[in-house]
Parts: sequence; C-alpha cells; structure tokens
Amino acid sequence: MEMNRRGGVVSVETIDTIDAVVDFTVVMQLLGIGVILTLVSSLTSMISIQRFSPLTILKERS
Repeated sequence: MEMNRRGGVVSVETIDTIDAVVDFTVVMQLLGIGVILTLVSSLTSMISIQRFSPLTILKERS
C-alpha cells in the first residue's frame, strides 16, 4: 500500500507478467505507420519551402 498526497491509502496492483506478441501483422502495421509519418513530415516541409519561395532561400545564402 502507498500513501497519496492527501494522506489516504491507495491500493496498488503489481503486474508480474506482460504477454506481448509480435507477429507479421503487427510488424506491417508499424511499418505502415512509419511510412505515413515519414510522408506527412516530408510533405509538411516541402509545402513550407514552396511557400517561402526557393529562389529567395538560395539568394539569401550568399
């Protein structure tokens, strides 16, 4: 048992085991999520660069 901030007793359950299964479906879902996140981040950066005008970016480098 643990005490909370107000001095009361809190009941806590411990977890002894976790059943985790990684099969082909889970791996493909994680791969799909990774690809989607990569595409979203790339598109976001490309859109912001296009709005700022690439010629202005290149001119300001010198």
